[in-house]
Amino acid sequence: MSTPTAAEPGPLADLAPDPDLDLGLARPAVAVAALAAVAAVVGGGGWLRLAEASASALVARAVGTHDVQRVGTAVTFDLDGRAVGYSITLGCTVAFLLVPFLLAAGAVLTLQRASAPRTLTALAVAVAVVALTNQVRLLVILTGIRALGLERGYSATHVLVGTTISTVGVVSAALLFLALVTRGARGVRRG
Repeated sequence: MSTPTAAEPGPLADLAPDPDLDLGLARPAVAVAALAAVAAVVGGGGWLRLAEASASALVARAVGTHDVQRVGTAVTFDLDGRAVGYSITLGCTVAFLLVPFLLAAGAVLTLQRASAPRTLTALAVAVAVVALTNQVRLLVILTGIRALGLERGYSATHVLVGTTISTVGVVSAALLFLALVTRGARGVRRG
């Protein structure tokens, strides 16, 4: 009995996932799925805002703010004997920040510019970076409110610092997405 060599890959080689998986006729379905994902994230954003508020409360508790509670899509905590906080509105959620990545992944998959596994991995990484960045932004807002009071803390951290954090996160996610999608990419032959 011989051991498999490079010229003789062995019986399990056919079972390994193809790194350049071609979606073939499924490509139109992928385009529709990308548009459906955009609609689910933007149109049905209530579930996403609830999830973000829950995550924000968990993150705040994990770093030592133990009186934080989620109330619907709001995160509340005690400040000088009264409940204050912030609400995850449609404008504050990651929903709109994810749309370009969902559309880009759908376009890449539909136009067969990169393999499906590589593109979906890049999408997952970009979504994780944007979601994590938004949680950092929300934690900064909470910390600013605690340190500077409701009005000053919210104003300072939501607009200036929050926008900077979001911008850095989205640009980082975009660069990672592009790097992962194009890593090892070969020219696609047509016809």
